[in-house]
Amino acid sequence: MPILPMNPPSSITPFKVSVGINFSFLKHAPTRRVHRVARKRWSDRMGIWKDCGVRCVGGASAESVKDSVDENKTSRFNGFANVDESSDIDSYDEYWDYDTDDEEGEEEEEEEYDSSFDEEIEDMGKVKGGSSTINGLIEREGALLHKGNVSSIFPYKLDKFQKEAINEILAKKSVVVSAPTGAGKTAIAEAAAVNCLCQEKRIIYTTPLKALSNQKLYEFEERFGAERVGLVTGDTSIRPHAQIIVMTTEILRNIMYSIGEIEAGRLDDVGSIVLDEVHYLSDPHRGTVWEELIVGCPKHIRLLCMSATVANPVDLGDWITQIHGECSTVTTNKRPVPLRWYFAFKNNTHTKIESLLDKKKRKLNKKVAPKSTSRRDMAPRVPSMEGVANALDENDLLPAIVFIFSRKECDNSATSLSSAGVSLTSQKEKEAIIEEIEKLRAEQPEAIRHKLVKALIGGITSHHAGCLPGWKGLVENLFQQGLIKLIYATETLAAGINMPARTTVISKVSRRRGANGVQELMHNELLQMAGRAGRRGYDTLGNCIILQTLFDGPQVPVGIISKGPEPLTSQFRSGYSLVLNLLQMYELEGAKKFVQRSFRSYLAGMGLRRREQEIKKLKKEVAALTKEVEKSLTNNGCSSEEEFRSAQESFDIEKVELERLVQLGKKARATSVENFLKKRDFPVPVLLDTSVGTGAKTEILPVLVLAYEDSSSAMNEDWMICLGADNQFYKTQLISLVGIYEDVYYPSQSLEEIDRMLLDVKSMKWKKLNKRVFSVRGSVHTAKLAFKIPRRREMIEVKYPNDISERIENRKERLTEANAQLVTSMRHKVKQSRGKNSAQQRLMLSKRKLKASSRMVRDLESYRKASWADFMGITEILKKSGALHPESLKIRPLGEVSREIHGDNELWLALALTHPSTQLLNEASLAGFIASLVAADCASKPQISASYPPPEKVVSLVLELESIQGQLFEWESLYVGAPLGGSEMDVRLSGVVVAWAQGCNWDQIMKGTSLDDGDVARLLTRTLDMLRQISGSKFLLADMKNAARKAYVAMNRSPLKDILK
Repeated sequence: MPILPMNPPSSITPFKVSVGINFSFLKHAPTRRVHRVARKRWSDRMGIWKDCGVRCVGGASAESVKDSVDENKTSRFNGFANVDESSDIDSYDEYWDYDTDDEEGEEEEEEEYDSSFDEEIEDMGKVKGGSSTINGLIEREGALLHKGNVSSIFPYKLDKFQKEAINEILAKKSVVVSAPTGAGKTAIAEAAAVNCLCQEKRIIYTTPLKALSNQKLYEFEERFGAERVGLVTGDTSIRPHAQIIVMTTEILRNIMYSIGEIEAGRLDDVGSIVLDEVHYLSDPHRGTVWEELIVGCPKHIRLLCMSATVANPVDLGDWITQIHGECSTVTTNKRPVPLRWYFAFKNNTHTKIESLLDKKKRKLNKKVAPKSTSRRDMAPRVPSMEGVANALDENDLLPAIVFIFSRKECDNSATSLSSAGVSLTSQKEKEAIIEEIEKLRAEQPEAIRHKLVKALIGGITSHHAGCLPGWKGLVENLFQQGLIKLIYATETLAAGINMPARTTVISKVSRRRGANGVQELMHNELLQMAGRAGRRGYDTLGNCIILQTLFDGPQVPVGIISKGPEPLTSQFRSGYSLVLNLLQMYELEGAKKFVQRSFRSYLAGMGLRRREQEIKKLKKEVAALTKEVEKSLTNNGCSSEEEFRSAQESFDIEKVELERLVQLGKKARATSVENFLKKRDFPVPVLLDTSVGTGAKTEILPVLVLAYEDSSSAMNEDWMICLGADNQFYKTQLISLVGIYEDVYYPSQSLEEIDRMLLDVKSMKWKKLNKRVFSVRGSVHTAKLAFKIPRRREMIEVKYPNDISERIENRKERLTEANAQLVTSMRHKVKQSRGKNSAQQRLMLSKRKLKASSRMVRDLESYRKASWADFMGITEILKKSGALHPESLKIRPLGEVSREIHGDNELWLALALTHPSTQLLNEASLAGFIASLVAADCASKPQISASYPPPEKVVSLVLELESIQGQLFEWESLYVGAPLGGSEMDVRLSGVVVAWAQGCNWDQIMKGTSLDDGDVARLLTRTLDMLRQISGSKFLLADMKNAARKAYVAMNRSPLKDILK
């Protein structure tokens, strides 16, 4: 099978054919229509085959390229059952499929093709759309830029939405662009850059991720010339005074605050700011950064906000118009490469791939629906990863990205395929991959993941946050070259660099979300991953395949797709940094005006009124459609309704009986655990079920039973206090204990110390996980005991008695039969009312919209009161802590440290760094202490093992800080309703960081911890970043800054040095 290469910019080195003409102009993803125009002209001059549909790679001949395209055209979907290739996109629901614009008028495009093309190709490299075209345009036109000459920088005809957005930019407006992944939003940003350069203005391009910033740097260097492009990050600056600057959004926000007054004298030479991935504004943790930046942006700067498809881009555009200046909103739902949805399930011994939707693209394809949703019927349909890989290869659907929400499963899937003898690469491709691996081994030997090398050579690998960046960079580079055919990746790849494939595979459409249990994916999340499918210029279709799982059949993804995209919501919140920065620049009234200009305030004003109007309209629609449906029901009779009601009652009876038997089993198991506990002295290791709610994934955690909360009550009903391996205290009852530790256990701390722990914990406020399990955070002191709790694999799960287990299984079978009867009666009911389907569907859709709008109104109403109240609450905390003067609100030294140190909780970091004992730490101990402050964000796994114990100095300091931490918790709960977070301390990995600071190599570090390479690298880089901030502080003491500087130098070595480049 010939190589069909990827086409993101700069992914493939352009080659020159014998006459010396450079093909680099094709790398900017021309559409199929323009390919035809271009290739006709090229064929006349060079004799290249006239219907070349892909870029020639390496030294490929025109004949081999023709073979590649013929195979691509004829073999696509070969082996698929009932895939209707010729059917048009149905306009019923724009979210089922995405398509390109009409291709009528293609001949006109050929006539309109720029005549300069024939002249430009006479000079090597001076092709339409190249950097020389941009240079000439800037030199010739200056500020006299218009839509005609801007379009000349592109080697292909722009889409309608791109032209519209560029016209608005040239009209000196801010612009919001909402378009699917891969639609071509970057072209709009490039036009904005040319516009700024012609006016001798600078442009700042922001991204949410450092990896994306690096990618954009390389793309823009190639597009505009390296001398025009720079990069600014927290630890690196490359040509910071260049005309085009790339940086993360947080960096620009911090720059805006640090420069000074918001309205005067700032960024005078900047013409535009591009906010890429502006839909991050809805991110609960980081969204406030985007809002602060937009509100604080100087009025002379035009904003270009580029977002994936969202439900309410007009809200964002109108808000920017209100607070910043005129802003136009440009939207499209068209994809350059249409996306098709498929479903994969096991059929006997083979994995079958069928269209998810019927031919009209409106409903579920009946051929993929299971007989029932019972586990008995679903289990045989779950395909293996090996079966999926074979199906992808057989149907010519590679290269593909398979999204799996587990790092371990990603690695296991790749290695198991390799162990089974699966290889997807030719001998020449294997040699090319080996060459790249050896280059990485020579530069960064620590980055090599030895267990995956064999799979990688065969074109199969994994990609996730547990890998070092060097390995991830290797994988990304090989994939973009077309050498890797199959990647198993976590969802982080979907939000990362541009790596489109022919196919994406979604392993599950539901996932666990912390305390909320298992939930379905959001529409935007699903589209973010699915949207990686379809390589512009190479594939006529992108394919997203969703896999059958034990719990989710094809109905679930259909429901997610039909919901449509979620709206942008405000995550604006007042934090310590925001309050201090605003009070530095404004009086209190000025700060209030800033807060009232937030997106949250807008949605609670104009947006709220719009939603209320929508609700009135929807209520009228629902009332009218309800009458229509009721009339249809009266005409059709109610026999199916009675059948359905009877089946529902039978199902409910069986369900209640099953739940009763499960409770009997739990009580019997509790009795067994009780008998075991009576024979042991506390503390006793056991297994605790901490699952949060019905339907949640079972979460079993090793814990130590320390004592009964009230020894006078009956043992069965008594609450027990336990310490978990995750260093959390749990209050629970016997019925939640599911396993025992049969060996003799010796606690690592004395009984007197354990008693002191119990005295502290009993007075704390417990958080409810479920009706029988509550939790509260442990301390550094308890971490030592938690660290030594036996692991789950060393314990034995207690089963239900055999007779109860048999009765439960029998009842499950009866429940399955009742469910099947219920489904059958439901089908009869639907069939009888088929004549009213249109009204029913419209009624259901209107009700969903009404429910969503009503929920948004409730949220918006709560916004009205929250923003300023939170601001004033944080102001009070800053006064109490001594960071602000209580009357004048002048910032004191503690507040200045809080302003210049960036983190999740700036006041807490300032309190920790200015503590007298912190000043006494040497460089290695300071690094270990900093690690304890940032570890919670880097390594939150409950059971972490490390062979490097935390230094006593660090442990002592953390214990001293616990009283200050408790005081801060109390203030935050009093003034803003709950702790703000970001002030957790975890010393479990401090010893690892100290060892690295003292010179241990990477292999030694990794052998001493249970974490993945990527997790350790993240912890160390976060520590390095904090050390860098400390060493550059204006307000911390000189001794600490010197210690931080020495620690930074000692730690900043390979592979971390390569990460920070």
